Amino acid sequence: MVEAALSAFGRLDTLVCNAGVDGLPSADPGTPPLLENVEEADWDLVMDVNLKGVFLSCAAAIPYFKEQRRDRIINISSVAGRQGIEFLPACAASKAAVISLT
Repeated sequence: MVEAALSAFGRLDTLVCNAGVDGLPSADPGTPPLLENVEEADWDLVMDVNLKGVFLSCAAAIPYFKEQRRDRIINISSVAGRQGIEFLPACAASKAAVISLT
């Protein structure tokens, strides 16, 4: 992504991380999305998209921002990351982590 932007535009001015998933993609419909019902694969998917994606994107962009001596990084989180949401435990945890990472 960073290389594509540099190739197309010659520089990178802003990084916006705004991807996100929530819920229990592999659960049976009607399963309450409580922590005890979260499959490890679902947890991993949410963490990979919501947190690891932010980490990898920032890590890829920061060297170019340092070289240019100018940057903007905007990481989008959620109110779930500040107060938690009972039925979205993985999402809330990942968005809290994005706030801390930022």
